[in-house]
Amino acid sequence: MWCKYYCPRAGLFKVIFGKIGLKKKIPNWIKNGKGKQMVLYYFGINLFFAAMSTIMVGLGRIDPIDHVRFLILFEIPFSLPQLLRYAAPSAIIHLGYRIYSMMLTSTIIGSVLAYLYLPRTWCMICPIQTLTTKEAPKLS
Repeated sequence: MWCKYYCPRAGLFKVIFGKIGLKKKIPNWIKNGKGKQMVLYYFGINLFFAAMSTIMVGLGRIDPIDHVRFLILFEIPFSLPQLLRYAAPSAIIHLGYRIYSMMLTSTIIGSVLAYLYLPRTWCMICPIQTLTTKEAPKLS
């Protein structure tokens, strides 16, 4: 239900890449479950590091990350505009940047897949879909 009707990322990909894209054949690693497994491991590891590093920031043992990263490792080469100014504990800011980094990474990867294959190719390997359903979504 979520994936088909409510997911904003699926809707975004369908609107943007519905008319453009290369429409190549979807590779077997995406169809056979290896892609799901890779993405699920990536998100699991990323969530573990986000949680542990947030605890360490809260305890004052490491400095908070105050920038967005791609694939956990690579800092994006530009600063995002801060539309709102707010005061929050450094651990909360750190966790926010970690979660935003995961979402940005998955959106970029999903956009590349949508352009190369079909608009909702990301949905076949999305961790939300993997954890909440037993069957692959239809790519219409």
